[in-house]
Amino acid sequence: MFLALRLQHGASPLELVRNLAARSGLFYLRILAAGALLAAFLIPTAFFDRGPSLDPFHFLTGIPSPSCGLTRSWSHLLHGDFSTGLAYHPLGPLTLAIAVLFVLGIDRRCPRVDAAARSRPVMGALVVTFVGVWLVRLWTGTIWFVAVR
Repeated sequence: MFLALRLQHGASPLELVRNLAARSGLFYLRILAAGALLAAFLIPTAFFDRGPSLDPFHFLTGIPSPSCGLTRSWSHLLHGDFSTGLAYHPLGPLTLAIAVLFVLGIDRRCPRVDAAARSRPVMGALVVTFVGVWLVRLWTGTIWFVAVR
């Protein structure tokens, strides 16, 4: 079939891959999300717990970002440690579920779900939720627990 596509379109394999990526639109982002999920699942949680913070926002401002702790949260959640996963970031389960659905291609399989997810009210609610949780974590000091580790 690959040979037939190549002969039919007169394109090289690299051109075919580029065309497929352009058609899917979010191909590279989907690959990145799959890699993040796979890394969080395969790498032991101790690696992430002892590792340094790679958050550029934290480096520049000294304040943890709204996403601070998500990698550690995903790692613990995927290894079955739900209480620690929630302690690292309360929105860890939500973002993990969104990433899994995204990797599985829910946006392509269910166009109505994709349209609803990209709507202004849903995007606005996500931004308000992330900023609200961030402010609460800053106010209560729970985010500093994550940033210091």
